[in-house]
Amino acid sequence: MLQSWRTMSRHRKLRVRPLLSLGLVLILVACGQGPSVQIALDAASAELVRGGSVEVLVTLTRTGGSAAELILTANGLPANVNVSFSPATLVGVTLTSTLTLSATAAAPEGEYAVTVTAAGTGLSTTATLDLDVVSLTVTG
Repeated sequence: MLQSWRTMSRHRKLRVRPLLSLGLVLILVACGQGPSVQIALDAASAELVRGGSVEVLVTLTRTGGSAAELILTANGLPANVNVSFSPATLVGVTLTSTLTLSATAAAPEGEYAVTVTAAGTGLSTTATLDLDVVSLTVTG
């Protein structure tokens, strides 16, 4: 009888161990870091002279193994201020793009919060650029 109990106990342990291992793996995956992306601008603010342009470097850093394409956009621009990214779509581990803001002479002066977004399949991140649109003052 004692031998039978040991054998049964041993078989139970063999069945329970894989379940415990599977449970542990599921917990680690759930707590682990999934794919993500972070955005950084090389300047927190920029001054844009009406009739001119300014460039800001945008850097994306991926973690968690994602390789999805990320498309860059900007929102919160005043009238007559245009934005372009070079390149506008990024792929890879650490990525950079040049954000160019250009203003016509008719752009309204003022301070604006421009939201720069990188978005792709299942990923999205934003950063804010404080944009100051000013007029060029010439004296003399």
